Amino acid sequence: MTALPAIAAKVGDPVELGVNNTVGRQTALIRTRVGTALAVTAKGGGSPLKLVSKDGSPPMKVNSSAKVVRLNADRLDNRHADALLRVAFDVLADLPDGDTSTFTFGEGEPLSVSITAPTAGWLVITGTIDAFNFTGDDTYACFFRVDGSPVDGTTMGSKLDGTGSTNLHEDCTTHGVQEAAAGPHTVTFALIDVGTTTDFGSGSLSAMFVPFDGTGGTSSL
Repeated sequence: MTALPAIAAKVGDPVELGVNNTVGRQTALIRTRVGTALAVTAKGGGSPLKLVSKDGSPPMKVNSSAKVVRLNADRLDNRHADALLRVAFDVLADLPDGDTSTFTFGEGEPLSVSITAPTAGWLVITGTIDAFNFTGDDTYACFFRVDGSPVDGTTMGSKLDGTGSTNLHEDCTTHGVQEAAAGPHTVTFALIDVGTTTDFGSGSLSAMFVPFDGTGGTSSL
C-alpha cells in the first residue's frame, strides 16, 4: 500500500485528485438547482465514502428527520438490533382441566414460552387464565416460574365457590418482572392447589425482554 502525498493547500486553491488535500478552513459544495450535489461511485469495489472523526465527535451531521431509503443502521444508541426488545407469547383457547395429568397433586404449568435474552436485562411477564367450577369449592393460586424458579411477587390466589352461586367463574391474572442473564430462558405460568373439579378455559402468557440501561448495569426503579 502506497501512502498518498499530502498537499498543503491554500484557501481558494482547487481540490487536487489522487492526493490528500489539507486546509485549515471548511470546504462547502452548494448546488443552486434541484438534484444531487455530489455523487461518489466506487466502481472498483469498496465503500464509495469514508468519514473519519476524532473520538467523541459524530462522523456526520444532518439537518432533516426525513427517512433515508435503504439506509441500514448497525447500532441504535450503541446497541445492536438483537439487544432491543423481544417478545414471546403463548395462548390456548382450552387449557387442561384440574382432573387431567397436567396437574399432578394439584400442581401444573399449562402455559410455557421460551425467550432468548441477547444481553442481561429484564423479563417483563404477564399472564391470565380463565377458571370455573360448578360442582365444588376450590382455592388455588397462580404465579410465574423462570427456568424453574418462582418469580417473587407474582403469586395470586383465586377462590371458586362451586357449591354456592356467587363465584362460579373466576380468572387468575398476575404480572411480574425478573432479572435475566444473557441466554435462553423458559417462562411458565404455574398453578398450585388445583382441585379436580376445577376446569380451565382460555389462557395467555407473554414475556418481554428489556435490556438494562445504557451503562449495561441494572436499571434503577
